[in-house]
Amino acid sequence: MISVVIPAHDEERYVGRTLATLRAATPFEVLVVANACRDRTADVARAAGAAVLRTSVRGVSHARNLGARASRGELLLFLDADTTLAPGALDAIAAAVPARADYGTCRIRSDRTTLAATLTTTLLAWGHRLAGTSLGVLFCARSLFDRSGGFDEDLHAGEDNDLNA
Repeated sequence: MISVVIPAHDEERYVGRTLATLRAATPFEVLVVANACRDRTADVARAAGAAVLRTSVRGVSHARNLGARASRGELLLFLDADTTLAPGALDAIAAAVPARADYGTCRIRSDRTTLAATLTTTLLAWGHRLAGTSLGVLFCARSLFDRSGGFDEDLHAGEDNDLNA
C-alpha cells in the first residue's frame, strides 16, 4: 500500500485539486497534515476523502514526519499540497520502488505559460538533475524513511538530504 502524505499550511485553494488527481489501481491512503493552518485546508481535505491530522507546529518537515508515522503503507509518497499528479503516476511509483529503488523523485511541469513560470520550472528541473532535489514529489520505502530518521526538522531547505544521500 502507498501512503500519500501531504503537508499543508493554509492550502485550501490547492489541496482539493491535488487530492482529485490521486487515482490508482494500487491501494493507497491519503493523510493531509494541516500544520498551523488558519484557513479551511482541513475541511477541504476531509471533504475530498483524505484523513486529516492537525498540528499547531509549523514546518513542512514536522508535518511530513507526523504524517509518515501515522501512516500504514510500506511505500511513502510525500506530495506538496499544490502539486498534481499525472494519470497513472501512483501506479508507476508503486512499480518503481520494489523493482529498482528505495527512493525517487519526479520532474515537474508547470501548467502556467508565463515567462516567469517557464524560467522557474527550468531552474527547478536543472536543480533536480544536478542534486536530486525533490520538488514537491518524493517517494521512498518506509524502511529507508525509518533508517534515516525521517526529515530533519531543524532545516528549512534540504530537509530530505538524509533520504536522497
